[in-house]
Amino acid sequence: MYICGARRAKISGVMYMIFFYYLLYILVWPLFELLYHPRVLGRGNIPKNGAVILAGNHKSNLDCILIASCLWRQVHFMAKDELFRGGFRYFFRALGTIPVNRRIRDASALSEARAILDRGGVIGIFPEGRFNKTEETVLPFKPGAARMAARSRAMIVPFAIKGDYNIIGRRVEIEFYPAINAAGRDAVSIGKELENAVREGLERGRK
Repeated sequence: MYICGARRAKISGVMYMIFFYYLLYILVWPLFELLYHPRVLGRGNIPKNGAVILAGNHKSNLDCILIASCLWRQVHFMAKDELFRGGFRYFFRALGTIPVNRRIRDASALSEARAILDRGGVIGIFPEGRFNKTEETVLPFKPGAARMAARSRAMIVPFAIKGDYNIIGRRVEIEFYPAINAAGRDAVSIGKELENAVREGLERGRK
């Protein structure tokens, strides 16, 4: 009885998370459109089913909400655990976000992300690890996204976030690029292709 009860509780939690996520899609995306007039390109490059890793540059804490609300598939972002302090932890957890302790190699977060990919879900990662406040196009990508793709054989979709979250001025834009097939490849080559795709996308956006 305990096992059945635990399973029922887990299923109920997942259903609540899915409901909350799609409520976000319905309510938040129109608000984003009203405030920031975002432009979304390349949605068709995201596989409609199967394990997928979305990986790209990081401009703002709003990036997670932008991506989550512009896609129909639920995206489980790996995000710094500082976001889960106070009342916001309930919001981010309801979104399916995975807290990551960046001060250590967080095995718990990696295990949770791999389980989602094993179920054919979608993981979102910002390989730069932090906001890019330098003059460089992108910060050097950390290897986590590429390693996860190599181990799980998930498709990895690069994306580039351009512009700014301004109510007036240049609007924010996100572009998804063709998926990288990680099957049978090593993490180093996947990582290089991923970083180059994001870098080239951002540089094209500056011209």
